[in-house]
Amino acid sequence: MIMDTSLSAMAAVQATLLHDTSSSSNSQALLTIAIPTFQRPELLLKAIESVLQQNDLSQIELLIVDNDVEGDSAAIIERLRQPPALPARYVRNHVHVGMFGNWNRCIALCRTEWLTILNDDDLLLPDYLKEMRVARQRSHSVAYACRCLVQDDRPVQRRGNRRLNLINRLLALQSRTVEHRLDSIHYFLRNRHYGSLGLMFRRSVAEDMQGFDASYYPSADFLFFSSLATRGGVTLLQKPLAAYRISVNESLKVETINLWHDID
Repeated sequence: MIMDTSLSAMAAVQATLLHDTSSSSNSQALLTIAIPTFQRPELLLKAIESVLQQNDLSQIELLIVDNDVEGDSAAIIERLRQPPALPARYVRNHVHVGMFGNWNRCIALCRTEWLTILNDDDLLLPDYLKEMRVARQRSHSVAYACRCLVQDDRPVQRRGNRRLNLINRLLALQSRTVEHRLDSIHYFLRNRHYGSLGLMFRRSVAEDMQGFDASYYPSADFLFFSSLATRGGVTLLQKPLAAYRISVNESLKVETINLWHDID
């Protein structure tokens, strides 16, 4: 039987609150950085560090949604207890809800006006929050995206690393153009950014869209982005503000690649 991973269904999923410092401070938080995670505690710690190393952590709440029903959370909780202090919630689902289901859990548990989803194998660069705040003051969109650097963490690296280095250099040059507005036509031509990484969007708009539709797997995120573009536009910042880490992730699994062939 296929699990219902719709936003409304994910809002009702039972979970355990493992850590919570959000209720006693920062009631004026405007942005939630949500990290959906599954069985990658070492990478999760690095993702958390990239959040804590932001140049400006004001009005921020951290939300971790763990999809590993029986995982060990001790190291994560210990890190969240250490400075710098940041309002944070760490939640463990009682059932495994899949990748897009867990992304919808992030939307359902978000309590702020803005939300960004940081996968546990990716990183935010130190200026991410500061630059996004400036962008929101300059324009009025329902979402803001950014360019990303590419970091290959595979044990056996491929020849394509030279291309990645070239891409990163070109992105640095491209950042001289501050930003431009994306509409649905841009997404029709190709995806304009590395998935959800660095994408900041209004929670209310995501709720109206009913979040991510897992029936469109593996393209549910692409559908979500293009739908945002039709509901108020997506502003793309040309400056790289996040790092996309190539490792063993959902998009590189053989099963996922085979699904692309089936769709074609």
